[in-house]
Amino acid sequence: MRLRDTKPAIFGGALLSLLLLAAYSNHFENSFHFDDAHTVVNNAAIQSLRNIPRFFTDATTFSSLPSNQSYRPLVSTLLAIDYSLGHGLKPFWFHFSIFALFVALTLLIAFVIFRLIDPPTDGFAAANNLWIAFGGAALYGLHPANADTVNYIVASAEIISTLGIVASFAVYAAFPHLRGYCIYVLPAAIAVLAKPPAAIFPVLFAAYLVLFSGSSAKRRLSEVAVPFLICAAALLVVQAMTPKSWVAGARDAHNYLITQPYVTLLYFKTFFWPVGISADYDLNPFTTTDDPRFWAGFAFVVVLATMSIFAARVNKTRVIGFGLLWFLIALLPTSLFPLAEVMNDHRTFLPYI
Repeated sequence: MRLRDTKPAIFGGALLSLLLLAAYSNHFENSFHFDDAHTVVNNAAIQSLRNIPRFFTDATTFSSLPSNQSYRPLVSTLLAIDYSLGHGLKPFWFHFSIFALFVALTLLIAFVIFRLIDPPTDGFAAANNLWIAFGGAALYGLHPANADTVNYIVASAEIISTLGIVASFAVYAAFPHLRGYCIYVLPAAIAVLAKPPAAIFPVLFAAYLVLFSGSSAKRRLSEVAVPFLICAAALLVVQAMTPKSWVAGARDAHNYLITQPYVTLLYFKTFFWPVGISADYDLNPFTTTDDPRFWAGFAFVVVLATMSIFAARVNKTRVIGFGLLWFLIALLPTSLFPLAEVMNDHRTFLPYI
């Protein structure tokens, strides 16, 4: 950070961490829920640290249910460590590790926001922007909709994958002299081993370069090409390692897809008006595009995409444009890939940044 005095940054980071701890102080003993049953409670594989190498070669170790045995070795490794620290199924240790990752993620978000808005010379403005960055990160960290992810133990996959993406942006911003080695892509690529949606990083990164990089189009293309190749390779590894018994869960891909514009509208509404939040929504997939909710969602997505582009074209509002584009881009993996349920709060964990 371009601050002569690092004390404000240290104080802001400590204050933000304390706010998060206060907000989540009563969650550390929450019990296991939903998919925690087959990935944690009934999963014998996580009960020994000796199985950690096996997590990376055998995806059947992720769950006791064959239909849920996806390849997420980083998640299984974290669960095994938590099990070992607690000497059994003690929720505190599982929640403690997730919360630590969540705090680290929120602090990195503050750093990335600061680097996006920080002027290169004016120290006074930089100090003000530091508090804007911490304020933005606090809004994210304390947002009620994100509590679903932090409280849901197996959703550590969501936190790890999001942390990887944000860490890649942080590394790119913090170490410009290392950009030629493409080290910045490694956190996001590794995070794909926690959850495949982390592979959306190159698309987010491409949007960032178009809006904020002063380099030539050829240079930007070369900077994006390597992340695309590396993340694509990570996705191929995940696909190859996933057992054929795994089932995504969607009964009808068409019905799932035509429901997503409306779901996007609901997610956007929840960010500004977080009422009616649920860990398990009862929204059924649409069966036809004649449903007025489809057209409401479709119109919303078109308007939001248009607003994003117009905001991004103006220097004064390009950070806002980038934020709106981030929301839309980060929703693509769960919007285009049919899943068992059409919407879940934990799917907005990355988009809400």
